[in-house]
Amino acid sequence: MFESNVTFRLANAVDAKQRIGKFAASFIEPGQSIILDEATSLLPLVDELASIGELTVITNFMTIMKRLTDVESVRLIALGGEYLRRFDTYTGVACEAAIHGLAANAYFTSTSAIGAGAAYHPDPQITAIKRAMMRASAKRYLLADSSKFGRTALFKVADLDQFDRIIVDQPLSDEEADALPGLRDRIVIVPLIK
Repeated sequence: MFESNVTFRLANAVDAKQRIGKFAASFIEPGQSIILDEATSLLPLVDELASIGELTVITNFMTIMKRLTDVESVRLIALGGEYLRRFDTYTGVACEAAIHGLAANAYFTSTSAIGAGAAYHPDPQITAIKRAMMRASAKRYLLADSSKFGRTALFKVADLDQFDRIIVDQPLSDEEADALPGLRDRIVIVPLIK
């Protein structure tokens, strides 16, 4: 549970998250509506949004809200609810109800752990919001640095085959790849920039 704390996550796997987040922005097109949750892996993606063009961004993550308040090309929809300080995010029944009324082009997320063909998170409230966001989106993107693989957490967010793309910072080990039968075409490895 400590590892899901926002302060810890902001300092963890920084270079990998930077590469993954910047690359993930290439899947966003002008005019789209996108949902972004409390994943710190999304922050480098957020920093790229101003250069894409007109967008609608829906989020429950205060850190993202603060970064986008002055970005003229972004229509920002903030999801409220019960504020969870350790995640700097909103959750709960009110947040889920707001998500239920939306239909976005894409959802971008990351989770604490990936194993046995699924993505996991240690907090039940965060897990419920992630599931609701997935249901509200036409396409789903999972951003995952290599430290997430082969780990476990208490609550299953989704099976990996529910994601259109799984964006990773480096090739998976043979063991990790073998655990994802039929998903190899959905895994995108961020190219190294020379």
